[in-house]
Amino acid sequence: MRQFKPSQSFLYFLLLFAGLGLAQAVSSQFWPNVLPWFSQLLLAGLLIISLLAIADVLSSKQAPTLTITRQLPHNLALSNPVSVEVLIHHKSRQRQQIQLYDHVPSQFNFAGLPLTIELLPGKYSIAHYQVTPHQRGPARFEQVEVSIRSQLGLWEMQFIYPVTTEVKIYPNFATVTGYNLLANSHHTSQLGIRKQQRRGEGMDFHQLREYRPGDPLRQVDWKATARRLSLISKEYQDERDQQILILLDSGKRMRIQDGQLTHFDHALNSLLLLALVALKQGDVVGMMSFGQSNRWVPGIKGTGNINMLLNNFYDLYPDEQPTDYIAAAEDLMTRQRKRALVVLVTNLRDEDTQDLVAAIKLLRRKHLVLLVNLQETAIQQINHQPISDFSDALRYLGAYQYLTERSATVDKLVAEGALTLDCTPQEMMARLVNHYLDIKRSGRL
Repeated sequence: MRQFKPSQSFLYFLLLFAGLGLAQAVSSQFWPNVLPWFSQLLLAGLLIISLLAIADVLSSKQAPTLTITRQLPHNLALSNPVSVEVLIHHKSRQRQQIQLYDHVPSQFNFAGLPLTIELLPGKYSIAHYQVTPHQRGPARFEQVEVSIRSQLGLWEMQFIYPVTTEVKIYPNFATVTGYNLLANSHHTSQLGIRKQQRRGEGMDFHQLREYRPGDPLRQVDWKATARRLSLISKEYQDERDQQILILLDSGKRMRIQDGQLTHFDHALNSLLLLALVALKQGDVVGMMSFGQSNRWVPGIKGTGNINMLLNNFYDLYPDEQPTDYIAAAEDLMTRQRKRALVVLVTNLRDEDTQDLVAAIKLLRRKHLVLLVNLQETAIQQINHQPISDFSDALRYLGAYQYLTERSATVDKLVAEGALTLDCTPQEMMARLVNHYLDIKRSGRL
């Protein structure tokens, strides 16, 4: 595909002739006998530049022989900037300067385009620009636009080269990757995750080992001590193969924007970290969304299977339908037969209380339920801002009433036996993982 448009030089020539023509027309009103040859000179100049422009088009109609490839990771994380490398092989024998504009999909913000690249005969040239994905899901780069000057410089020619690259934009799994690195170096506290020293106290027997100062006497295995004539302790570990079921609200309440991300995106990032931690603990993790588009991943085990969750939920967005908690609970009860810790993530309103209470009653017949209720950061900020005028007072009272009703709703759910975690999306990641670890240590599951 080829397009032509006048270069700046050509436009300057045309403006110059237009200005001279206007000046000649004005002057002829006052001095009709002055410079009678001026009109002929303008016409001749205009004819020459027109012929040159036509000749320039005809001599420059061939597209430059370029081979263009685009390189970037095929799996990207939401809001994480990445560098895109454009590699160009110039097969012509002449040096050439081009401007390159990549047709970036709408799911990205970009910086550094267009690129100005000096092409050397028979050589490869490399240029870079940056993209930042702002929307999850599949994305497709399809073409690159190259702009060059014609031989006489009167035209700018634009050529389209098909260069297809398909990528997937996932939730921000950089945090999950960071957790892996931190866990390996024993610095998980940087994410706000508490790591308690348990000294071998758990639910499942793990092994016998030599007694260490500080071990409780109930941990000593007296039979093994008698056989070996030295103190031997029993070491336990947390129960493994426990069922963790994530139930994620994908209704309209989760569309609330909080910072650069929606509540749904914040929740998805946190739930991926929870899933990875649970898989590292040896537990089985399943996940179900409920809303207009229900998705289900049955229990998986092993950290290598975290990609199953990523690939099933990376392109899911909350819809505009109200949440049906009872239908979601009934659906989960038919799918999940074994007792599980059900982590239900939503943004609760007072009018939802009755339905959610009924749903939790149904789930608690078999499962332990942890309700994660996301707060709006903006409401919390209003509640802590100083009051300086009547408008501030009204906003404060509105926020106070909303938070009071919300607290009463949470209290009703606690009375029904649900464990609750009421927090902002920014607090959710660390508090949710810590809550899960506390539940395992308590043996409630």
